[in-house]
Amino acid sequence: MTTIHNCMKPRGRGAIFTAICAAVLALPLCADAAQINPADYECTFDVKFGGYNGTTTLTDFPALVRLSQKLNGFRYNKCADGASLRFADANGNLIPHEIDTWDASGTSLVWVKIPLLKKDTVITCYYGYRGSGEPPAVNGSDVWKGNGYVAVWHLGDANNNTQKDSTANGFDFVCPPAASGKVNLAVESGLLGGAVGFGGYNDGRLTVPDDDDSLGCSDNVTIEAWVRPSSVPTSNRGIMTKRPSGDVTFYIYANYGKGGIPSMAIPTSADNGADKYFTPGDGSSAPPLDEWTHMAFIRNSGDNQTYEYIDGAKLTSNTPAWPIRKHRSAVILGNTVYSSGAYPGDIDEVRFSDVARSPDWIKATRDTVLEDDFAVYELSNDWTMYSHKFGISFPGAPEATVSDFPVLVKVSEGSPAGFSYSDCMKEDGDDLRFADAGGNLLDSEVDVWDTNGVSLVWVKVPSLVKDVRITAYYGWQFAPKVSATNVWANGFLGVWHLGGSDVTSFEDSTGGGAFLYEPAAVSGSVGTGRTGIAGKAVELNLRSSDNKGGLRTESLRVMRCGADAMTIEMWGWQDDHEPSENTATHYFAQELYAYDNSYPHVYQLYEGFGGDAGKTIVRVYLDGANATLNPSGDKPLPQRQTWNHVVFRYDSVEGGANIQNGETIVSGHANKGPLRERPSGGSSSLFIGCQSTGVANTQYPGMVDEVRISSVARSDAWVKATYDTIKNNATFTKYGAVRPNGFQGLMIILR
Repeated sequence: MTTIHNCMKPRGRGAIFTAICAAVLALPLCADAAQINPADYECTFDVKFGGYNGTTTLTDFPALVRLSQKLNGFRYNKCADGASLRFADANGNLIPHEIDTWDASGTSLVWVKIPLLKKDTVITCYYGYRGSGEPPAVNGSDVWKGNGYVAVWHLGDANNNTQKDSTANGFDFVCPPAASGKVNLAVESGLLGGAVGFGGYNDGRLTVPDDDDSLGCSDNVTIEAWVRPSSVPTSNRGIMTKRPSGDVTFYIYANYGKGGIPSMAIPTSADNGADKYFTPGDGSSAPPLDEWTHMAFIRNSGDNQTYEYIDGAKLTSNTPAWPIRKHRSAVILGNTVYSSGAYPGDIDEVRFSDVARSPDWIKATRDTVLEDDFAVYELSNDWTMYSHKFGISFPGAPEATVSDFPVLVKVSEGSPAGFSYSDCMKEDGDDLRFADAGGNLLDSEVDVWDTNGVSLVWVKVPSLVKDVRITAYYGWQFAPKVSATNVWANGFLGVWHLGGSDVTSFEDSTGGGAFLYEPAAVSGSVGTGRTGIAGKAVELNLRSSDNKGGLRTESLRVMRCGADAMTIEMWGWQDDHEPSENTATHYFAQELYAYDNSYPHVYQLYEGFGGDAGKTIVRVYLDGANATLNPSGDKPLPQRQTWNHVVFRYDSVEGGANIQNGETIVSGHANKGPLRERPSGGSSSLFIGCQSTGVANTQYPGMVDEVRISSVARSDAWVKATYDTIKNNATFTKYGAVRPNGFQGLMIILR
């Protein structure tokens, strides 16, 4: 029977919310599949299983659906505490579901039986029942019916000695009197809701006291569970056991000799012959401490083999399947039959099947729980839930459209008019969201959130063109999640805002992991937390004793050796000399690779000296031919004591362009083709603000900020818009006044 749980508790698998709701959900499913009438439901949304990547179609697969107010547009108050929740396949047929955990103040977990699961299968969720009579009946145990499951335990039923079997077979785990107080029946940090913890107590265990040989005794068997060890066992510790008087049917244990990897003892004969200890893999496959790992053992009579899977991956083995020893005896969870080797950790979501599950089934079972993108929830955005909004337009944007462009949005107390930080419902601006004209949620990244000053947010606008409009919303504690890294998923390889103080490395906002850092050899050369063009910046000329310094990365992700296209850009502020008085080469950026200690260059972006004093110059290195982009004398020099935007764009067909403050100062050259290749065995380095962190008198004499590298040659319109959204934000962007919004907005007016 499916249980509806008290939504006032943060978890609480064990409490029935109302007998009426439970009775409704416990009614049997009709023999002929019921049809959903969409008109009977106020709310609906689709769930797409785009994260399933198996090659086979899975029949009647139990997939996990997570519901919460973080899903923009989902309303708990329309669910009748789960009683009105229904699911249908693409043909509108009602499909079974079981509510595992119901938590109207957080995340609810629902198992849904997918008739045919393949990549991008779509089901529909309905709730807010408004039809006549009762909604069509569902039975939670039907999720586990007809698809090979013999017993399924979700576990973690708080303070309840009986842990229910979710199938209709009634194989409930109970905590025997000798184990009372030695099993934590309500581990709050369970994988899915609650879990059970054994903690290594000798007598800690749960048992199915009188299994009628249904569990683990069929010709084909799959036994699976999620485990989270808290320590490496010092002796073999039982995970699951069916072993009356030592006569093994199966014995799954944490193998102390292999670092805790789940292993198995199996019979070598159907009678009382010797047992074989099956230990696939080595200690490298052992579950990591304090992390949840999925394990599965499979007996396959078809090929007469036994297999083990860890986190969806099959471990190599050639172990014959064990012969059947059918015993009417207890199944023990979390210990051995001797009650002397309790598992040192937690266990959750245990399942027995009388079929040999396929590799795709096992992997999908793991992924539906652990992979956030296994199920994608396609809800309409409900912007009425936010208390405030303001419009944003872009009169300074290009006349021609640029796609997926990151604009800079600035807010502060009173700007836009009526904006107040106190109206935001979450810390760090985590409820400030943006929508395009069609109401689509836009990805955004909070660069700086300063309630005492100016906050900076990067917003990815799908189609930026002059006077296009987006809307900002805020003031909702359940604002949906957005992806900060997706803001830069448009050709960027590395983006560094260079914010923060007292840091030794700077994170790449693309999520690619290309950290910029100050090498230890020149520690103290870089000053952090300076006032930049967008948030904070770094200062590079602090070590006057040797004039060495700068930032470096070796991430191959951002290297452009052999590339056909690239763009590198950054902002610089120098306060050392007038540009026309420059007496040394100062570097914005340089990429090179080490091979036979020759350190060949790939490209250089630097400030010239001598006859080229103050000019921003680019030198690009091609295989067999080099080229320099040196602006002519009539082009303006960078200004001192102000921020200058320097850009190098390269295309192997069109050639390069040297762009300064949104204006092309030189472009094109005779030598074209891919950038110089890195030889086999070579390693690459990228230096920002210097020629190399070991070379004196080459660092840029000032500050740098907002460094970006792209794998594409950015258009003139893109580069100019980048310059303007940062430097000329006041004219590039127009902010409307804040207005109350939606139902919460009406409440504000009434107050």
